[in-house]
Amino acid sequence: MKRDRPRRLPPGFSNRDYEFEPVPPRTKKPKYTREEKLAYQSRQKYASILRRFEREENAYLRRQERRIAAEVKRDQLWLKQEELRERRLAKTEKQLSEIANWFIEQNKLEEAQRDQARRDRAKKLLDEINADTVKHERELLASRGVIRGRRTT
Repeated sequence: MKRDRPRRLPPGFSNRDYEFEPVPPRTKKPKYTREEKLAYQSRQKYASILRRFEREENAYLRRQERRIAAEVKRDQLWLKQEELRERRLAKTEKQLSEIANWFIEQNKLEEAQRDQARRDRAKKLLDEINADTVKHERELLASRGVIRGRRTT
């Protein structure tokens, strides 16, 4: 089989003059009735109104989104500040609690010391009273003449 070589064509011959693939037949532009044209125009107008409404609604929603995002940002900042304030307050309350506990412990210690001092004083007074009672009884017994269980007369 020989390779196809381009053949010489006669002058004035052009490849554009021939169509090598079938072309669909040309159809005439259909004529529409007045009602069909009005319906088409109404659909077009309705579609444009819907597109305009969607654009406006999207713009509104974007504005709302930006407004809400700004509020969220402010709220987050406020929450951070509130958290710091609560931490400081908790730290202060903890310190105050520690101080109050220290004072309570000191008060308990001082009360225990005062109580021990009262007990020591009460014991000392009791010893003095007992000694005085013994002395008084001895004097009474001596005046009767009984000392250590013996009578002297």
